[in-house]
Amino acid sequence: MKEKQDKLSDIAAYTKTFYVMSGNEKKVLMSFVVEDMTGGTVNISGDTGKISGDIMTKIGTDELQNNLFFELKTTDLNGEENEYQLQLTVTEVTEKADN
Repeated sequence: MKEKQDKLSDIAAYTKTFYVMSGNEKKVLMSFVVEDMTGGTVNISGDTGKISGDIMTKIGTDELQNNLFFELKTTDLNGEENEYQLQLTVTEVTEKADN
């Protein structure tokens, strides 16, 4: 476990992406990049952001079942890149009514 913690401690840049797979096509729902331009490190913990707008019109809610993924790509201070992917389980899809 110590080795994995070390890999995530000196991160200079990262990208977090939520996407669905449709056949061989990756449909990105949300992606954001954080990079420290001063030569320091960035913290990758915390919220992964919120989605608002018509993002769900790109896909059907049925596409989320068994096809939703989270990807984390990191670059450490030495320039070493790592990539982590998780398949997510959708338990509920809700829609907020316009006020």
